[in-house]
Amino acid sequence: MNRNRSFNGKRPEVLPADPPAPMFAINPLVAGMVFLVLAAWASPAGAESKPATLRCPESKELCIQADRSGGIDLKKGIAYLEGNVTGLLRSRALHFRGQSLTALRDSDDRWVRLVLDEDVRLRQADRETHSDHAVVEQDVIRLSGNVRIKEADLRIEGDEAVIETNPNRMIVRGSPAHPMKVLLPGRLLGADPGAAATSAAPTLKRAAPATAQTGATVLQAQQAVLEDQPNRVTLSGGVRIEEPDNRFSIAADTVTLVFTADYTLESFRAVGNVLIAQPERRISGDLAESRQRLNTILLVGNARMEQIGQFEVRSERMEVYTDVSKGVIQSEDRQKPITLTLDVAGGTSHRLDERRMIDLSEKGLPPATLEKLAPLLHRTFQTRTALADAVRSRLTQRESRRYLETILAVAR
Repeated sequence: MNRNRSFNGKRPEVLPADPPAPMFAINPLVAGMVFLVLAAWASPAGAESKPATLRCPESKELCIQADRSGGIDLKKGIAYLEGNVTGLLRSRALHFRGQSLTALRDSDDRWVRLVLDEDVRLRQADRETHSDHAVVEQDVIRLSGNVRIKEADLRIEGDEAVIETNPNRMIVRGSPAHPMKVLLPGRLLGADPGAAATSAAPTLKRAAPATAQTGATVLQAQQAVLEDQPNRVTLSGGVRIEEPDNRFSIAADTVTLVFTADYTLESFRAVGNVLIAQPERRISGDLAESRQRLNTILLVGNARMEQIGQFEVRSERMEVYTDVSKGVIQSEDRQKPITLTLDVAGGTSHRLDERRMIDLSEKGLPPATLEKLAPLLHRTFQTRTALADAVRSRLTQRESRRYLETILAVAR
């Protein structure tokens, strides 16, 4: 059957397949840099056909295998293939798969565009992608529809993505139906910055891969730009970053995170309506950026720090320690006054100590839950609400629903 059908710019009519061959039927239209294979397995009636393993001669730049051809016009440099399409673009070490493929070639016999549809999967080095639609061009790959990307320890989801090779960067956007999300393994800071103890900086060791136990840090925004040099992630539009168990979170208009090669956080900068939440503490400002290897956070513009149930501090510029237990505030500019407000509301104060922790244990609170409450020991909360907020920030929603009233009753 002659499959040299002219497209005239339109998708060709799908022609009926030739009778099955014993193993491979190699399309006679093998020319230039491309190697096409139409797989046709002889199978018993009613049996599901299996695509053959792709064979790609070393001399060929582009190899494609499919169940059938919808039309090939070598003169115009267009090929349309359907059914279990698989292939290799050798110069980019790009393996691809989909249910249909349109390939376009330029006048110099170079394949300049591959368009794949339906359950599209791409694999290149340590990156794998899955989407409804993909366009592969010389220096860029465009993905759309239910986009999922796995690269090293990163997991990325969105509605569309653009992957550029020069410079090497990735732009991912979300939609109401498919919000943009990046999952980082483990905690953003590598340790619980609110845990009591140490004067050392938050650990900078690489976080463990995300598991059901460690969880993952979730980055959400309208758009994310991931760059290799430097290893940077820039989030914009309704940014929300949350560590597992809500130990540390950032909300802002724009957030830039700089990582080492193994995605250990080196620094961050948040701009616009910034709110950073930690157990028992909320800090906010127009701008927040990490300093001293994540030891401190500089707040500029409408700077505010609230130690829940204890005091509130306001200034135009101040620097606070990342470790909540230090509770030390520095004002870099002496010309910027600091306003301190103490919570001296009336009513009985609330407090947890060793005796009350034993009472909670006897009332059925499990050891894992009691351990989460340990940083609250010997702290006085002037109101029931202040203690409740502090407890909720430490416990999961399920634990809060089950144990909060018991904790509040014992802490009076």
